[in-house]
Amino acid sequence: MRLIATDQASNVSGVAVLDDGVPIHYEAIDLSKDKDPDHRTKEMFLAIAALFEQYKPDYIAVEGVQKQANDKTMIMLSGLRGMLIGWAYCHCIPIVSPMPVEWRCVLGYAQGPKVKREQLKEQSVNYVRERFGIVATEDECEAICIGVAMYSQLANTK
Repeated sequence: MRLIATDQASNVSGVAVLDDGVPIHYEAIDLSKDKDPDHRTKEMFLAIAALFEQYKPDYIAVEGVQKQANDKTMIMLSGLRGMLIGWAYCHCIPIVSPMPVEWRCVLGYAQGPKVKREQLKEQSVNYVRERFGIVATEDECEAICIGVAMYSQLANTK
């Protein structure tokens, strides 16, 4: 089963392609130099959609959007998530959209109010390095971890 997972963000999004739960491609799409949020959202969508087209997944995992301190960021991330889900619907590809707390729970992360964002990211980097021997960016590691968690759940439902 091929699954593509996205850790979409307002500036740099991680994308991972997994075959049977093993990463075969991962990358960070960095649009941080683009200062126009509407253009950046469009270009982020197009870059991720191009990977969907290239790798032809059986499933897509798009991380759910949690509350953001900045309303504009929340709107941008929600819009990008909606576009990615819409792409999946139009191409008849099943999609899952786990919240961060959900996929991290599947992987056994330490979580809670005392665990800072940086510590959560570090857990992803460590997980990917220890499990796959891959040294990658935080964004790439988060996408890989989302993919591994969702693959685990999907494989257990078959």
